[in-house]
Amino acid sequence: MKEVDPIVVEIVEGTLASVEAEVEDAIGRTARSPMIRDQHDFRAGIHDARMRKLTGRSYSALVDPVLRDFPIESMRPGDIYFHNDVYLSEGGIGHLPDLCVTVPVFAEGQVVAFVQAFGHHDDIGGKVPGSMPSDALSVFEEGLMVPPIKLYDQGIANEAALRIMTRNTRLPESLAGDLDAECSACRMGADRLAELFERYGVELVTACFDAIIDRTTETFRREILAKIPEGSWTWEDYAEHDGVDPPKLHCQRITLTKTPEKLILDLNGTSPQAKGPINHAGDYADGVFLKKWLAPILRNLADTPERMAELDVNEGVVPLFEINFPPAWNPRYASIPSSNKCQNVCHSATLRGSSRGFSESNWGPGNAC
Repeated sequence: MKEVDPIVVEIVEGTLASVEAEVEDAIGRTARSPMIRDQHDFRAGIHDARMRKLTGRSYSALVDPVLRDFPIESMRPGDIYFHNDVYLSEGGIGHLPDLCVTVPVFAEGQVVAFVQAFGHHDDIGGKVPGSMPSDALSVFEEGLMVPPIKLYDQGIANEAALRIMTRNTRLPESLAGDLDAECSACRMGADRLAELFERYGVELVTACFDAIIDRTTETFRREILAKIPEGSWTWEDYAEHDGVDPPKLHCQRITLTKTPEKLILDLNGTSPQAKGPINHAGDYADGVFLKKWLAPILRNLADTPERMAELDVNEGVVPLFEINFPPAWNPRYASIPSSNKCQNVCHSATLRGSSRGFSESNWGPGNAC
């Protein structure tokens, strides 16, 4: 890795955080859906050209699904990509109302980064208003499912796709406004990042990205993992009803093991796929999205609240986790997924395991978000 001035690394890291915050602020101010504007159920994220997450204010979706269908060399300035397909999102999308846009950043004639945002929109069609039926048997009952597509081609809107989406919602004006808010905010973020690359050059900024990610891995190992005693703990949590079948216990079992280098989450023993919407399609790429989603809770073990606020979560946290999924963890296409139950139980288990030996940090079960 190229040696870089630590001051420049700090400047680049601060710029990334500022751009992410500015993108989220723009979406919150301009979106139409109350779920986004008032509930703030949306996220922004910045990724490099290698699809690594660079920013740490919140979790975000993944760029991988877009690049799987659209090679990076085919991208042009002004392109914007869209998807909400749960099964093609590699775990980054939990349900169809989460609509995701991705904007490539260009410098020196090449793609150097991506700005991405996804938000929970009020309605994307389906059998009930709000597109979250509690008794759904298939994902199609939630509404319109769109694989990665090019929503803007070199700045020209894909009017046919936009019309299909607004035609399949009970709130077309709201949906159109939300998409415009996300696209405009991400374009602004891409412009800000392009200025960063123009000032320092692609080679130096990319080297700073490497340094930022490596520092995160080292910092979490030294300050956080070192505090957790080695050992193994097992929890079970239950959903008493899947919304479809007669009431019965659906178990989610997690064994958390601490080794000198990482935390291992073993999900074997979890109940098989349910008919109703309590499943999670997260077993992709060794659970990379779930690793990034869980990592922020480790900050609770920081020495002080001030230090906790300083610890950002980026791609550097991925080596700290290993997740073992049971066979056939992902629901069969096109049964109904819903990630919240699984993710919240994983959150609680990781919190409770990592806080063993620290009575002041102990957590009870529940929603750890």
